[in-house]
Amino acid sequence: MLFDRKSAAATIGISIRGLDYLISTGKLRVRRLGKRVLVPRAELERLVAKDQPRIVPEAERGQ
Repeated sequence: MLFDRKSAAATIGISIRGLDYLISTGKLRVRRLGKRVLVPRAELERLVAKDQPRIVPEAERGQ
């Protein structure tokens, strides 16, 4: 599934300008069809998952 810029930004809760920044810095990969910029759903999921804190099991905390 592909999202246009407006839908992609709304889906992850940022502005279109913020989305454009992620695209221009290479942090979010897109597909271009003519003049359209489309964001794959997998890219949005990757970006959101990357920003989630990792839950460290108690055994790894070094208590």
